[in-house]
Amino acid sequence: MPRGRRIERPCGGGQDRGPRLVALQAPDERRLPHASVRGGRRHPHGHLVPARPGWHGHELVRHLDPGRGPFNKAAYVFGTAMLADGSTSGQIIMASVMVGGMVPPLAIALSTTFFKNRWSAADRKAGIVNYIMGLSFITEGAIPYAAADPGRVLPSCIVGSAIAGAISAGFGCTSPAPHGGAWVIAVIGNPVMYLVALAAGAVVAALALSFLKKPLAPEESGLAK
Repeated sequence: MPRGRRIERPCGGGQDRGPRLVALQAPDERRLPHASVRGGRRHPHGHLVPARPGWHGHELVRHLDPGRGPFNKAAYVFGTAMLADGSTSGQIIMASVMVGGMVPPLAIALSTTFFKNRWSAADRKAGIVNYIMGLSFITEGAIPYAAADPGRVLPSCIVGSAIAGAISAGFGCTSPAPHGGAWVIAVIGNPVMYLVALAAGAVVAALALSFLKKPLAPEESGLAK
């Protein structure tokens, strides 16, 4: 090599990072200590799939960026990758991911319905749509609320999603479908406990959110007599 000639390297060491990223995202259960199920055995960390610190809040958690953020999508891709593996473990993980993603919109819908004095009239009106979005596994319904009040909405959704995911995985609920929410309940394994997991997570998140939010003045809430 001629003296003084420099070897050009990609900025930031891109050549080296590619394999590392592949290794991190590879759907190999032996590399995933947080997986709900390993080696065909149920694992007590199902709550870490829909709400594990480091995220979709979905890995710091599926709900630090509900809907379209990078962490959220990383969690969803992880779930679908495990589903493509064709194992029961993959279907359990996919079920946990989906039920966790359904919780935030439903929690907001419940809070705006039963704790009206915590929300403005516009928030309550928009909250009704979140019933459909939550049941359809469209987490994006939570985005406006999370953006307006992240300090209260995100922690509440994280807790609720973690509970839903833990119950779902703990009872071995499975989903061969990567999407669909409650509308694909016919193909969900152990559907009764899946609905119990969803209800428990949504109610806990709604109560936590409503507790954290202070009642608005009658003029702000639009509930003035």
